[in-house]
Amino acid sequence: MYNPGTLRERFEQKIERTSGGCWLWLATKNNKGYGMLYPGVGKNKRLAHAVNMQDKERTGRGNHPSMRGKAQPPLKRGEDHGGAKLNEGAIRKIRKRLDAGGTYRGLAREFGVDRTTIKAIGKRRSWRHVV
Repeated sequence: MYNPGTLRERFEQKIERTSGGCWLWLATKNNKGYGMLYPGVGKNKRLAHAVNMQDKERTGRGNHPSMRGKAQPPLKRGEDHGGAKLNEGAIRKIRKRLDAGGTYRGLAREFGVDRTTIKAIGKRRSWRHVV
Protein backbone atom coordinates (compact mmCIF):
# COMPACT_ATOMS: atom_id res chain seq x y z
CA MET A 1 0.00 0.00 0.00
CA TYR A 2 1.19 3.52 -0.86
CA ASN A 3 2.28 5.52 2.18
CA PRO A 4 2.86 9.20 1.36
CA GLY A 5 4.23 9.99 4.83
CA THR A 6 3.04 12.52 7.35
CA LEU A 7 1.82 15.93 6.28
CA ARG A 8 5.05 17.45 7.62
CA GLU A 9 7.19 15.00 5.63
CA ARG A 10 5.25 15.75 2.47
CA PHE A 11 5.59 19.47 3.09
CA GLU A 12 9.37 19.07 3.48
CA GLN A 13 9.54 17.24 0.14
CA LYS A 14 7.90 20.19 -1.62
CA ILE A 15 10.27 22.93 -0.49
CA GLU A 16 13.85 23.83 -1.29
CA ARG A 17 15.79 25.66 1.39
CA THR A 18 18.12 28.30 -0.02
CA SER A 19 21.32 29.59 1.53
CA GLY A 20 19.57 32.91 2.23
CA GLY A 21 17.04 31.24 4.52
CA CYS A 22 14.14 31.22 2.04
CA TRP A 23 11.96 28.20 1.43
CA LEU A 24 11.02 27.91 -2.24
CA TRP A 25 7.73 26.13 -2.95
CA LEU A 26 8.29 23.57 -5.72
CA ALA A 27 4.92 21.85 -5.97
CA THR A 28 1.41 22.70 -7.15
CA LYS A 29 0.23 26.33 -6.92
CA ASN A 30 -3.26 27.74 -7.23
CA ASN A 31 -4.31 30.45 -9.70
CA LYS A 32 -3.01 33.15 -7.34
CA GLY A 33 0.40 31.50 -7.04
CA TYR A 34 -0.02 30.10 -3.53
CA GLY A 35 1.36 26.64 -2.77
CA MET A 36 -1.19 23.85 -2.45
CA LEU A 37 -0.89 20.79 -0.27
CA TYR A 38 -3.26 17.82 -0.17
CA PRO A 39 -3.67 16.53 3.40
CA GLY A 40 -4.92 13.09 2.39
CA VAL A 41 -7.43 11.02 0.48
CA GLY A 42 -10.94 12.44 0.68
CA LYS A 43 -9.78 15.73 2.20
CA ASN A 44 -9.82 19.15 0.58
CA LYS A 45 -6.59 20.72 -0.60
CA ARG A 46 -5.03 23.34 1.64
CA LEU A 47 -2.81 26.32 1.12
CA ALA A 48 0.75 25.64 2.17
CA HIS A 49 1.31 27.93 5.15
CA ALA A 50 2.70 31.40 4.48
CA VAL A 51 3.60 31.01 0.83
CA ASN A 52 4.45 34.42 -0.52
CA MET A 53 5.95 36.13 -3.56
CA GLN A 54 9.44 37.53 -3.62
CA ASP A 55 11.44 38.25 -6.74
CA LYS A 56 9.23 35.91 -8.80
CA GLU A 57 10.08 32.98 -6.52
CA ARG A 58 7.65 31.55 -4.00
CA THR A 59 8.84 31.47 -0.42
CA GLY A 60 7.22 29.69 2.48
CA ARG A 61 9.16 30.92 5.47
CA GLY A 62 7.22 32.86 8.08
CA ASN A 63 10.17 34.99 9.17
CA HIS A 64 11.28 35.86 5.66
CA PRO A 65 12.10 39.58 5.22
CA SER A 66 9.32 39.96 2.63
CA MET A 67 6.77 38.88 5.25
CA ARG A 68 7.64 41.44 7.93
CA GLY A 69 5.00 43.99 7.06
CA LYS A 70 6.47 44.90 3.68
CA ALA A 71 5.22 42.05 1.49
CA GLN A 72 2.36 44.11 0.10
CA PRO A 73 2.94 47.14 -2.12
CA PRO A 74 1.66 50.39 -0.60
CA LEU A 75 -2.01 51.15 -1.23
CA LYS A 76 -2.68 53.70 -3.91
CA ARG A 77 -4.48 56.79 -2.69
CA GLY A 78 -6.50 59.48 -4.34
CA GLU A 79 -6.40 59.81 -8.09
CA ASP A 80 -3.60 57.21 -8.28
CA HIS A 81 -6.17 54.56 -7.31
CA GLY A 82 -7.57 52.89 -10.42
CA GLY A 83 -11.18 53.28 -9.29
CA ALA A 84 -11.02 57.00 -8.47
CA LYS A 85 -13.81 59.08 -9.99
CA LEU A 86 -12.52 62.34 -8.54
CA ASN A 87 -9.23 64.21 -8.55
CA GLU A 88 -7.61 66.51 -6.01
CA GLY A 89 -9.01 69.63 -7.65
CA ALA A 90 -12.55 68.26 -7.36
CA ILE A 91 -11.96 67.37 -3.69
CA ARG A 92 -10.92 70.95 -2.93
CA LYS A 93 -14.02 72.28 -4.74
CA ILE A 94 -16.29 69.87 -2.86
CA ARG A 95 -14.87 70.90 0.52
CA LYS A 96 -15.12 74.58 -0.34
CA ARG A 97 -18.73 74.20 -1.46
CA LEU A 98 -19.63 72.18 1.67
CA ASP A 99 -18.13 74.93 3.84
CA ALA A 100 -20.31 77.43 1.93
CA GLY A 101 -23.47 75.42 2.70
CA GLY A 102 -23.64 72.99 -0.23
CA THR A 103 -25.63 69.78 0.28
CA TYR A 104 -24.30 66.25 0.05
CA ARG A 105 -27.02 65.29 -2.38
CA GLY A 106 -26.53 68.27 -4.70
CA LEU A 107 -22.75 67.85 -4.83
CA ALA A 108 -23.09 64.10 -5.34
CA ARG A 109 -25.26 64.67 -8.42
CA GLU A 110 -22.92 67.31 -9.77
CA PHE A 111 -19.77 65.19 -9.37
CA GLY A 112 -21.37 61.84 -10.28
CA VAL A 113 -20.72 60.04 -6.99
CA ASP A 114 -22.81 58.83 -4.07
CA ARG A 115 -23.75 61.27 -1.31
CA THR A 116 -21.91 59.10 1.24
CA THR A 117 -18.73 59.74 -0.76
CA ILE A 118 -19.31 63.50 -0.49
CA LYS A 119 -19.99 63.19 3.24
CA ALA A 120 -16.76 61.19 3.76
CA ILE A 121 -14.81 63.84 1.84
CA GLY A 122 -16.37 66.65 3.88
CA LYS A 123 -15.65 64.92 7.20
CA ARG A 124 -12.12 64.06 5.97
CA ARG A 125 -12.65 60.32 6.28
CA SER A 126 -11.48 59.95 2.71
CA TRP A 127 -9.00 61.97 0.67
CA ARG A 128 -7.32 63.03 3.93
CA HIS A 129 -4.07 63.68 2.14
CA VAL A 130 -5.64 66.56 0.18
CA VAL A 131 -5.33 69.87 2.02
